[in-house]
Amino acid sequence: MVVEINRSASIRIAALLSIIPIILLFTPYEIKLLILKAGELGAIEIMTALAFLGSMLISLAAIPRSSGWIRMNFILWFILSLLFFGEETSWLQHYLKYETPEIINEHNAQGEFNIHNLSWLQSNTKLIDFFRGDGKISLGAQQLFAAGFFFYFLILPFSYWHPYIKGILLKYSVLTPGKILATTICLPIIITYVAEIPGGRQWSMVELRELYFGFSIALFIFLAQKQTASSTSPSSHQSEPPNHA
Repeated sequence: MVVEINRSASIRIAALLSIIPIILLFTPYEIKLLILKAGELGAIEIMTALAFLGSMLISLAAIPRSSGWIRMNFILWFILSLLFFGEETSWLQHYLKYETPEIINEHNAQGEFNIHNLSWLQSNTKLIDFFRGDGKISLGAQQLFAAGFFFYFLILPFSYWHPYIKGILLKYSVLTPGKILATTICLPIIITYVAEIPGGRQWSMVELRELYFGFSIALFIFLAQKQTASSTSPSSHQSEPPNHA
């Protein structure tokens, strides 16, 4: 099932999210520090966590209202959203103030209770050798997450025209972003990468990008549950048998 957004909403959302990194690029460092950099309990971090929490709750609410492969989609998104929320908040460690278990602390780059900061998942760890410049390309947790995100929200939607790919997606009722939604979601995120080109990797763009990742997933799941719910109407076009109510 293709999950889409109307053009007017797409333009408004994409324009708003795209202009923010451009403004941030020219914002004095002191102001950026005040707005964005306030530790794990900063405004951006909290909003990102709330976006993943929203994704989790929307998916959970959609599970009993769906069936078959559509239900499996929402179950999978619930599990992923739970994982993303847990990792973003270090499994609520900064809120509940509990200590990191010693076995995790020994291998965690920031001494936190999470997976993505494990030493072997950091971008300075050479996981993959590649022929370029210094002979190495390093992939960490953030790069792997981004690769998975762009595969699902950018490559998959624009590969939907291929009969073989489309057949597989339809067979298993995979909730797939439409081209308009894919553009709406990915354009602002790509701009955050482009904005880093003049001065290299910037923590402000990294924080904003993580928020955009969270918001994008929440928006997608919200539209997906709304569309699958409306597809149960007799007058609606259904991408799968009527028993997926």
